[in-house]
Amino acid sequence: MEPSHNDAPVKDLDYWEENFTFLDPDLAGGRWVDVVNGLRERCPVGRSMAHVDDDDERGFTYLMKYEDILFAHNNPEIYSSCPVTMPTAGLARPWIPIESDPPLHKKYRSILNAMFTKRSQEAKADEYRAVASGMLDAIVAKGEADLYKEYCMPLPSHVIMDAFDIPLADRAHVEKQMMLFIHRPGALDDPTETARIVQAAAIELNVYLGGLVTARKQAPGDDIISTLVTSEIDGRPLSDSEIVDYSMLLIPAGFETTGFTLSFILRDLDLNPDVRQCLIDDPSLIPSAIEEIMRLETPTRALARTVMVDHEVSDGTTLKRGDRVLLVWASADRDPDVFENPNDLVIDRSPNRHFGFGWGAHLCAGIHMARVEMRVAIEELLTRIPDYRITSYDEVLEKPGMTWTVSALPATWDAEAAVARTS
Repeated sequence: MEPSHNDAPVKDLDYWEENFTFLDPDLAGGRWVDVVNGLRERCPVGRSMAHVDDDDERGFTYLMKYEDILFAHNNPEIYSSCPVTMPTAGLARPWIPIESDPPLHKKYRSILNAMFTKRSQEAKADEYRAVASGMLDAIVAKGEADLYKEYCMPLPSHVIMDAFDIPLADRAHVEKQMMLFIHRPGALDDPTETARIVQAAAIELNVYLGGLVTARKQAPGDDIISTLVTSEIDGRPLSDSEIVDYSMLLIPAGFETTGFTLSFILRDLDLNPDVRQCLIDDPSLIPSAIEEIMRLETPTRALARTVMVDHEVSDGTTLKRGDRVLLVWASADRDPDVFENPNDLVIDRSPNRHFGFGWGAHLCAGIHMARVEMRVAIEELLTRIPDYRITSYDEVLEKPGMTWTVSALPATWDAEAAVARTS
């Protein structure tokens, strides 16, 4: 785990039992591990009164055990995905397709299935590798870089923006607005200002994406928006708002979680040099190592559900229709009832049925894209700069939000040796 750099007073489990929320920055610095492990043992089904929505002072139930979370995923008629975030994303309509339930959800997902199959994404491995290699070309001779800003995030951002055929000149701004929309800056400190920022970003993105939808209707290409504008559900074309909403999900999902996971992988390999050497010696272990670090870090650490039918969970607690529930994936992925030595990094762990990509009907649509991107990114980096080291963990701070990341990855390496490997 990352060394703790959080200087805030340590809050005990009594506090977290009643105020748990992954938006709290006091869970950074690795503290979230002790908190979720402690709460899973003490109150696997808990009630938090964290202020998550301006119009709801009731709080929410959180589920910490793997079996309860798996049940929720496998029973969407009991646990609806609408809304899926806590607090809600602030959209005027349900977020397509992540906030739709079966059978409608399957209809939305099927439109893009062919673009995201394992076979189609493996066919793009060389293309992704060329992107990763080009980004390394730009930094290897320097002998230093912020790998978060110059490698981990730009790679998946480039890939998903290409898939949407977003003009190069617009990409940086689109990414910035997406990050504001997803990460809700200052959500606990000033909820009103946060809501204003998020709403402004959502409006701007809606207008921009709406323009792309209009353009692709007039001149379709082979990008994702073109596929959406030429597709149908139940014999009708998708509306402009459906296409915009779909894009508002897929674009950030396509770069932020992948980029964040890459950041955690590079950090954890720096903290575990023996593991890094194993991957250098045997690159065939890289895919399983990626899965294991996803389990340990679970960048999307929780998503929400709404109870549709009164029922009891495993400890006998009764949940009522309308209750809001947080599925704490980060706790489930360290549940000792499922994972042996759950806090250890075991690069060849098998089976490894983690929640890092979601589960069931809502398994990440881009799972194969992400896996291929991350695999080639790690292969290329460990080939070109296997000796990288993080220079300042004071800068490698966890950033909370709907998904978690680090703030920076300042690194150095032997530039002369890196250049020699390239040539």
